[in-house]
Amino acid sequence: MKKYLLLLTCIFLSSYTLTAQNIVSVELLESRTKAQLVAEFGGFIAFGADLYRVTYETPDIHGVLDTASGLFVYPVAEEGNRVFPMLIYQHGTVGSREDVPSELAGGYSLAVFWAGVGYATTAADFLGLGTSRGFHPYVHSKTEASAAIDMHLAVKTYAQENDLLINNQLFITGYSQGGHAAAAAQKMIQEDYPELNIKASAPMSGPYSISGIMRDLMLGDDAYFFVGYAPYSILSYNLEYQLFDSPSEIFKAPVDGWVEQFYNEEIDLWELNENLIAWLTSEFGASVPKYMFKDDFIAEIESDPNHPANQALRDNDLMNWAPAAPTRLYYCMADDQVPFMNSVVAKDSMALAGSSSVLAIDVDSNQDHGGCVTPAVTAGYLFFSFYQSIGTVTSTVEIDDRLQFDILPNPASERLDIQFKSGNPDFESIELLDLAGRTLRSVTQETSMDLGGIVSGAYLVRVNTKEGVWIEKLIVQ
Repeated sequence: MKKYLLLLTCIFLSSYTLTAQNIVSVELLESRTKAQLVAEFGGFIAFGADLYRVTYETPDIHGVLDTASGLFVYPVAEEGNRVFPMLIYQHGTVGSREDVPSELAGGYSLAVFWAGVGYATTAADFLGLGTSRGFHPYVHSKTEASAAIDMHLAVKTYAQENDLLINNQLFITGYSQGGHAAAAAQKMIQEDYPELNIKASAPMSGPYSISGIMRDLMLGDDAYFFVGYAPYSILSYNLEYQLFDSPSEIFKAPVDGWVEQFYNEEIDLWELNENLIAWLTSEFGASVPKYMFKDDFIAEIESDPNHPANQALRDNDLMNWAPAAPTRLYYCMADDQVPFMNSVVAKDSMALAGSSSVLAIDVDSNQDHGGCVTPAVTAGYLFFSFYQSIGTVTSTVEIDDRLQFDILPNPASERLDIQFKSGNPDFESIELLDLAGRTLRSVTQETSMDLGGIVSGAYLVRVNTKEGVWIEKLIVQ
């Protein structure tokens, strides 16, 4: 087994970066009306959406130019020419090359949701998925970030050249692997693209502590039912760090054969996972991940903190940096795939690195990984609403008409009143929420609310009508 790092293989050569970020093709896949999106996602929806498959240029993990794919979803207003912020959405783990946003799979519906609430949304398929060549560099932070950023920049230029109106705001989010990828994109933009205006970021349920919490999970004694993630990660890091020449060097038989089949795209991730669970349970009585590895490999990485595998894991952590933009790490304590301590440890590490803009928030203590999606995305939507700006272009003048009501007064201290800008459109209720999306107070069929007992700070006011749901920020003092 090789004992060295292959240094600098991920440096992007200047001859390639000069031509990256170019659009290769754009194809309109379908259009969905506001009514269709409301039926799918509920009352938060304010717009319809046009869904485009995009191919664009970006370097692969070795710096060689490749053509990658992704989904671009642009909001469609029923009236007027609206000016929208942009949002980078990073999808979660998928099973195969075709299970991606550009094929209207692989969690693409969340990209459609974000467009429906007013964000021009890009969702990269990631390298090694969709049209790009080779094996997917799974939870590889640099290429998760570069693929998303290059798509964002390519689509931004395309939108400006094709009368798709966008402003200079940028939001970033993603779930599961996409949480890791969202943090990776945020970090790279902050360090290398300071001209991009990140207004807020909301990574969700991501494995930020690859070398700590996730490593301990894979090497521990507890059963785990997503064991396929371990060989996926090892195969990914082997692309850069050259950890082995053959899976048989580190995996026991017959695991090495299944891993080889997965690498060659002969079976997908979920078939690999099922095979591993069945074998581990049969041979060892429980689906304990460490038993798929050869004993000498486990001994080496446990005894040598500088082993190339440990270095690879550390290089792809996303904890020891200081986010500048407002950032929320949403999670659920009952997560059965990505332990919630990833978010807690990441928040503490970011604070130690000097960030004062990060909070880690448990959005529902009882939800597992799948069940956490809805409360996390809802919390992210409300958090972003505090910063989002949508305008309307009338002739050559752009105005901000996102809101259909005024809060009086704002800042407020004792009570607030809602004054609608055009009549009283089937009003239902007012809710006061904190920035994590939790409802603190609610009144029905009244256009005013008592604020007694509410501590000073920033909040969101949600006005529910039969026509839709509207959000505005409120300062209580």
